[in-house]
Amino acid sequence: MADKKNFLPDALPQRHSQKTNKFTSNGGFASSLEATQVTVSDSVTGGKYIAPTLDGVEFDRMRRYGLVLARWSLPDTAKRAKSQRIPHLCYESANRAVANRMFQKTFGEDPSKDTVNITPYVNAINSNRITPELLYSLAGFIGTGAYDKVLMGIKSNPISDKVKDLLFNLRDSTKEYYLDDGSYIHNADNLHSSYKRDRNRARWYFDSLAHHIQRLADNIIDAITTPDESKKRKATTPYKPKEPQRMGKLKEEDGWCVPYLAKYPLELPHTGKLGRRTIPTMEGKYPKNFHRLVTDPFRRIFTRKTRSLGGVVVFDCSGSMALSEDDIKQVLNSSAGCSVVCYSDNGNEEADRKHGNIHLVARNGRQMRGLPEFGGGNGVDLPALRYGYEHLRLNGKSPVIWVSDEQVTGLGGSHTKKLSEETDRFVKQRNIIVVNTPKKAIKKLTELQKGIRK
Repeated sequence: MADKKNFLPDALPQRHSQKTNKFTSNGGFASSLEATQVTVSDSVTGGKYIAPTLDGVEFDRMRRYGLVLARWSLPDTAKRAKSQRIPHLCYESANRAVANRMFQKTFGEDPSKDTVNITPYVNAINSNRITPELLYSLAGFIGTGAYDKVLMGIKSNPISDKVKDLLFNLRDSTKEYYLDDGSYIHNADNLHSSYKRDRNRARWYFDSLAHHIQRLADNIIDAITTPDESKKRKATTPYKPKEPQRMGKLKEEDGWCVPYLAKYPLELPHTGKLGRRTIPTMEGKYPKNFHRLVTDPFRRIFTRKTRSLGGVVVFDCSGSMALSEDDIKQVLNSSAGCSVVCYSDNGNEEADRKHGNIHLVARNGRQMRGLPEFGGGNGVDLPALRYGYEHLRLNGKSPVIWVSDEQVTGLGGSHTKKLSEETDRFVKQRNIIVVNTPKKAIKKLTELQKGIRK
């Protein structure tokens, strides 16, 4: 009598009759577990799969893994990733993490046994060639022995030790909150439910898991690219910041603090410049820029078209706004091609002269890697708005958005009627858009990108 443990119709749960259950072959051979792929689609054509056809225990394991992927994979991950604004690889890794858990639960064995070559992953981490794509792909092995073998193969050095600790956190937190029996892993079973509410709950579960993988992988990248760590790398030269520049000829009797502009190295791409452009990206349909495999640390071999207005976002970073770095980064990610200025007074001119009170953090399609420390006061509300309006706009149609509670203060934290009237007059004459929260700024930027002007 056949062992029911390996009898697939009994081992795998019954699926409801859905369009996502129809599959056509998209290839007849897969050499490893990563090459075994399933693309689930909600369209009439159904999904596609790639699985091995050869005989052998390893190939049989990969075929069964393909069946598990077909059962527990989110449909239309490319569209889902685009709507959630995260890399497609994060959803692929989320699908595989769930499939790894379900494979072991169903068949009682490790799907990565004799089917995964961990050497490229270990070599990349040991040589400090760590990219977001590498971490996203590695997250697809969470719950398997291959992930643990990668951790054991990492050699000890200051950077790899830090990465190893963070990879342990990525594995443990993912299993604890998303893959263990005590969590809401059972929501994944609702992917093929006949009830729309249950299917939406399952999609929410995969969204949460994909965002979790992206967030922790990005934390690893941030942890190894801090200024202190970058000084230890031979390929980079430590950046020596320039002294903030004094702007204009404002005197104390004008009521405002003396403005000092601080500029920083704009190391990261910021989604294009003015007008329609083709920019490199990490995901797409047809690879074009193969040279970027060597020249670009992010391996952006695909391209996409972008449209930007070349506007300006001016951030009031005083204590009354209580903005976090995540709030500002969210607006940065939404302000395609915009220049971004942050301002805050440090309390005295000596500190302003040393650290600056107006900070240019994004311009011409580039943005700085981290954000500087800000003081607690306002001090330069009007000078910052003038700088953004007069020096950073690329044409007369470029909008200027001011993220502020409009509680302006001047020299020594003084709040006078004169300063408020000057600022209000400047804002009205220049048609500057005023919002009081980052969420409203993101909404307004999205509307402007779509051509909606209210």
